[in-house]
Amino acid sequence: MADLFNIGLAGLRAQQAALAVTGHNITNAETPGYSRQRVELAPQVAGSQGGSFLGSGVRIAQVARLSDGFAVAQVRMDTSLFAELSTFHSQIGQIEGLLLNDNSGLDEALKGFFNAIQQASNDPSDSASRQMVLSEAERLSGRFQTLHRRFEEQRDSVANVVSTALVRVNELTVGIAELNTRIAGLQDTANGSGALNHMLDQRDEMLRELAKYVNVKVTEQPDGQVNVFIGKGQSIVLGGQSAELQQTPQGHVALRIDGQREPTRITEFLTGGEIGGALRFRDQVLDPAADQLGRLAFAVSMEVNRLHAGGVDQRGERGGDVFADLNAPELARGRAVADENNSGAPGVMSLTVDDPRQVPISDYELVFDRSGSGAFFIRRGSDGAVVSKGQLAGPLPQQVQFDHMTLTLESGDFRPGDVYHLQPLRGAAGAMDRVLDDPSLLALAGPLRTAESPTNLGTGTLELGEVFDPDHPLFGDDAAPPPLLVRFITPTRYEILDNSDPADPRPLDPPLSNLPYTPGQQNSLLPGPGATVVRFDGAQAGQLGSVTTEATLGGSPNGYPGQTFMVTQRDPATGEVLGQQSLTIDADSSARTIAAQLSTLRGVSATAETELSLSDLVDDGTGDGVGIAINGIDLGNVGSLNELADAINANDALTALGIQASSDGGTLRLRALNGDDLTVQVSGSAGDGVTVHDLDGNAVTLSSSGAGYETVTVGGVVSAWLTADAELSSPTSALMAADPEHRRADLGFQLFLTGRPEAGDSFTVEHNASGIGDNRNGLRLAELLSQPLLGQPPRSLIDDYANLVQSVGVLASQAEISRDAAGAMLEQSTNRRESVAGVNLDEEAANLIRFEQAYNAASQIISVARDTFNTLLSAVR
Repeated sequence: MADLFNIGLAGLRAQQAALAVTGHNITNAETPGYSRQRVELAPQVAGSQGGSFLGSGVRIAQVARLSDGFAVAQVRMDTSLFAELSTFHSQIGQIEGLLLNDNSGLDEALKGFFNAIQQASNDPSDSASRQMVLSEAERLSGRFQTLHRRFEEQRDSVANVVSTALVRVNELTVGIAELNTRIAGLQDTANGSGALNHMLDQRDEMLRELAKYVNVKVTEQPDGQVNVFIGKGQSIVLGGQSAELQQTPQGHVALRIDGQREPTRITEFLTGGEIGGALRFRDQVLDPAADQLGRLAFAVSMEVNRLHAGGVDQRGERGGDVFADLNAPELARGRAVADENNSGAPGVMSLTVDDPRQVPISDYELVFDRSGSGAFFIRRGSDGAVVSKGQLAGPLPQQVQFDHMTLTLESGDFRPGDVYHLQPLRGAAGAMDRVLDDPSLLALAGPLRTAESPTNLGTGTLELGEVFDPDHPLFGDDAAPPPLLVRFITPTRYEILDNSDPADPRPLDPPLSNLPYTPGQQNSLLPGPGATVVRFDGAQAGQLGSVTTEATLGGSPNGYPGQTFMVTQRDPATGEVLGQQSLTIDADSSARTIAAQLSTLRGVSATAETELSLSDLVDDGTGDGVGIAINGIDLGNVGSLNELADAINANDALTALGIQASSDGGTLRLRALNGDDLTVQVSGSAGDGVTVHDLDGNAVTLSSSGAGYETVTVGGVVSAWLTADAELSSPTSALMAADPEHRRADLGFQLFLTGRPEAGDSFTVEHNASGIGDNRNGLRLAELLSQPLLGQPPRSLIDDYANLVQSVGVLASQAEISRDAAGAMLEQSTNRRESVAGVNLDEEAANLIRFEQAYNAASQIISVARDTFNTLLSAVR
């Protein structure tokens, strides 16, 4: 009877345990992270009786924890992704709303400012319209400041999100490490399964919560402990040890492990969770948006100030700044921040933006080599490209140019391994400010005015272009450039002269003479921004050749040697060589030929002109005159220089070659406008002659001996007009010096002429002294709103802002879609985990009934054992 009794008793105990576990499951149905448990039963060891083995009841094998490791890991992954996307969407939604809001966005403010300029330009003498321009300028700068301030507030918000999350992460890692130690201690304990189950649930819940803040990878050790990794394999929990995460003053996340002297920065490796979402929003949305806003502020400020400086206000003075100078020294120095891990005191440097239209949307790093050689490089953050390399050489300051910016290392001790973070655009919007207060100082008038001579015969019309450099030396301190005279030598050749004395116009320095004009289309009369000119001034250029005696009419060689020329293209901002071209000319080539060959090179437009003068025409007294031929064309016998000039100008063949003559009776000036060689030949009676002079004052007298022609040839001079990125040089010095002087050729503004002028037509350009009733500069300012200025391909100011709003809006929309998808994935993985580990109250209720019935049945076994035992006792009494 004992066996039957023990079997029943074992059954009671087993079903009682099953009922207890079921009740435990029911009461923990809403406990976060709880995994339902189940009593695992096994038969007791059978005993031998009468040669047979009879069962001895049931035993509790274990209280099993029902959990699917894959499902738990998937929940962690989906939790991390959903938390990241939720944080990202929440943050970007604030930026999107800010940019789209009419009360904070820039769209209406930009339009309002430039529309006000347009209205003021319609009536430049109206004070109310001028005041409206200043009011709209104040509103525009205020919008920039508001957006910058809100961006900074959101950057602080991101820092708070990260900081708060890191506090909780550190608490969780400490808790996980402690649970690891306790779990390892219970792993081999026979009676520890219940406690162990709850600790495993607690640890899994901590790991799930940890995944809310950062993406984690979990590996399990044989003793039941887990290791937790983040980023690129950085460990934050190893068994019973945990690391600490910190936020640095510059907003980086650093990992500190016990015993480590300095924390390791891991910001760029972190993904997932609230921390990953906040950092991704900051790095991929907030900072680029702030940079694009800063570039827009730079463009508005610099372009408006630049054009305004080229105009004239109501006092007749050159325009000043409308907006604050965003390259002011205190602002430029604030764009370079020393890394927190640098050694020693930070050096002083400033970063100025030279052309915001071309500056990439990116941060940069200035990194000094650890070797101590003074070498450094600048790396662009957006793509990791090294944009400049250099080396500290000599005393400071030292300048480095890159990406249309200039970095000036001013002073300090720059040590090996030091890093400086460069933020060229980040704070520009916050510094945007209106500085012009007087409406009368709005420079709406153009700085120059033009007029055409009333005696002009052609149809040429002169128009002023943009003043692209109001600081050009031509304008001077009083903003009054000298009057200029545009005079046409022929219908296709013109010159620009200083017309300060209208009775005696003088060449400019360097001269702008004998320039080509194409009738029937718009021509730019002046060299473009940054253009230079190199004039052949070598020892042999424009010199008299050797005098020879020729039997017939015809030219003699000019004696020019062959020479090689090289044109080097450089980036005007950085000086980097972009390409090189070379050209070798043959000996005795005319200036016309050399100019044509040079003009085939990129960045070069060459002109040529040949000039000499004649004096001391001597007749032998016979009255027959002196026989003179020019370029092989016999002009007959002439008795005076005036007669010779008339004969030259009347000759159609010489005119077709662009050869002109002018005489004052004592000196005849002979010019070949196309740069052909000029050959002079003298014949006639013995004693006839003339003296020939070149531009350098060298002279030779040609005289007739009565037999043949005394002949001399003068070669021309080439002027090479170079674009801002081109340099001209030669390995030898002959017609051009090996290292020629590149003289600035542009005048800081542009002139355009259309139509068909005639020879002798002239136009004047002079300072617009009054500036009243003139709106040309105001119209140019108003046009800025629609001009393509920023980005690649170039966009207008309003389109660039629209591009910013659109890009943020697209990211916000994508974030919403991704967040919703991640939420669905999290719900699915959670349901899957719950299907295994979750408590189903219906199922547990059914188990209660089932286990209660089993319990009652086990009690009946005991009752039967008792009755059987009583029967046995009664039988033996």
